Amino acid sequence: MRVYISADLEGVAGLVSRDAQMGPEGSDYQTSRILMTEEVNAVVRGALAGGATQVLVNDSHGRMGNIIPDRLHPAAQLAQGYPKLLYMMEGVDGGFDLVLFVGYHARVGTADGILNHSYNSRGIYDVRVNGKPLGEPGLNARLAGHFGVPVAFVAGDEATVRETLAELPDIEGVVTKYGLNRYAARSLSPAQSRERLEAGAKRALERVTGRAGAAWQPTVLKEDGPVRWEVDLLYSAMADLCTLVPGVRRAGGRSVEWISPDYLVGFKAFMAMTILVGTIA
Repeated sequence: MRVYISADLEGVAGLVSRDAQMGPEGSDYQTSRILMTEEVNAVVRGALAGGATQVLVNDSHGRMGNIIPDRLHPAAQLAQGYPKLLYMMEGVDGGFDLVLFVGYHARVGTADGILNHSYNSRGIYDVRVNGKPLGEPGLNARLAGHFGVPVAFVAGDEATVRETLAELPDIEGVVTKYGLNRYAARSLSPAQSRERLEAGAKRALERVTGRAGAAWQPTVLKEDGPVRWEVDLLYSAMADLCTLVPGVRRAGGRSVEWISPDYLVGFKAFMAMTILVGTIA
């Protein structure tokens, strides 16, 4: 049972500040790295206890160098570094059986979603796939689905778990905190969060392997091609840059759209735009 973990930072218990906690320039960032690493470790422990035989952790936040390697569970492999071509999902095409989301956050504009955004908090206002607004859980679950890999577990603030379960109601979800607004939250203690994460990951794996009874087949969330993409940017100059990607056309003053033959091709175009927008965000 080969398990892929995509680990973000905003949904980790105890973290609420973009300025102080989310990046290397922040005054409390080193504490964030420890908290993130230990939440990932809890999920790795649970996955192994539930029957996982191989675990890859993809560091998926920012410049993707947040997890502390020598504090990571020794049974897990770690993918780090920037840029990765599939960003938060790099390596998911490598023959994995399950995907677990850890430390995730809600889509941009979610009123009670702590630190909510959709890939680029300083540039992207909304993303729609075949007309459906999506945040990172939905976008990334569909990329996993393109390779036939289901999502079995999600952890983050309550808004994130709610958002993900709306599309995948049977998966295991663990709430680490409750957003009061975009910049404030009521959080579990790190110790309690880790206990719940370990137990939730173990339940997810036991359900899939049949250790908890009849084996569970999680839904593979997939978009059949062609796929229509729409992205709203914050500023018109960002839309200008996005039209540099072949096939992308202007749909409005700060909006672009394109049609991809399959989800992977469209996702790669979206990744290119995310990086382009970041140059002027």
